Amino acid sequence: MLSIGEGCDVVRVLVLLVLLSICKFGFAEDKPVFTYLTGTQLNNECIKVKSALCDGYVMAVVDTYSDMQEVYNQTAICLRPRVTNTQLTAIVSKYLLANPEEWHFRASGIVLKALSNAFPCN
Repeated sequence: MLSIGEGCDVVRVLVLLVLLSICKFGFAEDKPVFTYLTGTQLNNECIKVKSALCDGYVMAVVDTYSDMQEVYNQTAICLRPRVTNTQLTAIVSKYLLANPEEWHFRASGIVLKALSNAFPCN
């Protein structure tokens, strides 16, 4: 049977272990997945057949841009009626392949540039 002194030591060890585990997990270094997607990374996805990342990324940029148009009342891309997601992704893929000198730029800017070239506002 444990004496009071031994029981206190066990409790101290348990408390110390709990505190150490909190420190280990509480202060773990966060590592970002990536800061932004580059044109190279987007091109590598877009050249794949039916890349969900490419399709999703292009649509996310288009959706975000559409929201920003409403907020800031500025228009640089005028999508035509009935343009499909597949068409938008194909336009961006074609632009990426034709402009490898831009691959080091942010992918979101490349998407916007490709679409503003394809769908300018007159």
